[in-house]
Amino acid sequence: MLPYKTNFFFELKSLFSRKDLVETINQDDLRNQTDETMNMNKQLCASLKHLEFISFFETHIDKRNEESYSLSFLQELKHIKYSTQMNVIELLNYKKN
Repeated sequence: MLPYKTNFFFELKSLFSRKDLVETINQDDLRNQTDETMNMNKQLCASLKHLEFISFFETHIDKRNEESYSLSFLQELKHIKYSTQMNVIELLNYKKN
């Protein structure tokens, strides 16, 4: 009975070892995708924290006299907010695809 089991095992192995039936995943590609995804998540988290800080800071500015801040400072803040918003949108679009 032992030779029958051995032959059966080799027949199964030959069926599943055909390349057209089994798709192999390169571990390096998987690791690179995981590292890239983790990096994207960190960037997204950092950008969202920047937006949160800007929002709190804008609230603080609204409570105080807005004229106490220079125009160039307020314009730079607006530019930073816009670039951070665009960065978040790009990261979300990339992550979505």
